[in-house]
Amino acid sequence: MIGIGKAKEFQMIGIGKAKKVQMIGHKKTLAALGVAASLGLAATALAATPFSDGAFETPTAPSGSFTEYYAGNSFGPWHVDSGSIDLIDGGFWLGADGCTVSPCAGTHDQSLDMNGAAPGAISQSFDTTVGHQYTVTFWLSRNYANPGSVTLTVAADATGAPSAPYTFSGSNSSTSMGWLKEAYTFTASGATTKLSFSGDPNAGAVGPALDNVSIADMSPTSTNTPTNTSTPTPTATNTSTPTPTATATNTPTNTATNTLTATNTPTRTSTPVPPTATTTPSATPTTVSAGGGALGGSGAATPELGSGELLATGLLPALALLLYRRRRARR
Repeated sequence: MIGIGKAKEFQMIGIGKAKKVQMIGHKKTLAALGVAASLGLAATALAATPFSDGAFETPTAPSGSFTEYYAGNSFGPWHVDSGSIDLIDGGFWLGADGCTVSPCAGTHDQSLDMNGAAPGAISQSFDTTVGHQYTVTFWLSRNYANPGSVTLTVAADATGAPSAPYTFSGSNSSTSMGWLKEAYTFTASGATTKLSFSGDPNAGAVGPALDNVSIADMSPTSTNTPTNTSTPTPTATNTSTPTPTATATNTPTNTATNTLTATNTPTRTSTPVPPTATTTPSATPTTVSAGGGALGGSGAATPELGSGELLATGLLPALALLLYRRRRARR
């Protein structure tokens, strides 16, 4: 029994923990859904809301007639703040949308009579940039059933007060409304601006007619595009023709060396032959003694010359020849 009791106790503890974890999971899921919802609302609040439908084309009025809207009603992006207004079809009178000159007869589009059953006021809120100046352009006429003058006032909550009245006093008809182009300027003081138009409080049910409203931001929008004001430094481009560099090549040069080779060529030296003595025959024969002395024909003694002196003087050959001839003669 004790074991069964403990088992049940453990089982209950496990079930309790599981339920606790399940509850914690549910709380986290709800918290996440709450955060997502908050983010969704914040995203909706931060969504851009541009100005739109200044020509009053939404919704569509009955052909050739009009639709009346009262305070608290909305039509398109516009809201009726007070009184009532009439949304007029182009078949009832001609609207100003498409007009380019002032006055303009009009075209077949929709417009407003700012006095419905009573003078009315309308408004539209849209995104603006703090400090920027905006110009509101609109076209003014009147319900052609009113032969007098009518007025229209414009206001932007940024200014805190309505504009001076804009007046239409010209003649017109359903097919030639005589639309006039007007303008209103304001400076935005917040991220959202409310623009309002009010009918003529003295015109009864036939008041000023309004059409073709447009808004333009007149302040220049700065762009974070860096402007390069520096003067570019020209980059020198080497357009010169490269000069070839002479590379010295060690080419061996065969230099002829004039080597004088001494040739031992024997030089023949001519030994001068002594002149041959010419003997002039004399009447007196010359006698050569055995001792080598020459004897004159007169018998006088000639000085005796030795053999060396005879060779030196070159007389020896001549004497030899003379002796040879004498020997030949004796034979």
